[in-house]
Amino acid sequence: MATGDQIKALIQAHYDQDNERFKTAALRMAASETRVGHTTLGREITAMVDASTRAKGNVINLANKGNLFLVSFPEVRLDDLVVSPEIAEKIDRILDEYRQRKRLASFGLSCRRKLLLEGTRARARL
Repeated sequence: MATGDQIKALIQAHYDQDNERFKTAALRMAASETRVGHTTLGREITAMVDASTRAKGNVINLANKGNLFLVSFPEVRLDDLVVSPEIAEKIDRILDEYRQRKRLASFGLSCRRKLLLEGTRARARL
């Protein structure tokens, strides 16, 4: 059975968003369970930590401290584009790929992630 200190360390690491300390605490709990004869539980905890590490990789918190990056939202929408029917069809296909990205991934494919549009923004004069 995990000790109270191990459980507290696990909870504190979670609230501090310290992934490395969380994994270490979980692995210590797994080792502790294995030592007292709960080998199946120890293996399951270890497998969960390993699977979590492989599946997600490292996540970096991008809090905007010190205005390191700029977030903006476009003023021009897709409906505002004036393009030929052929170009509109290509754009629709790319957007459809993006919407179906999970289905494509299930076949080992990826959607296009970059699109370069060139042109000028014309403003209507009244």
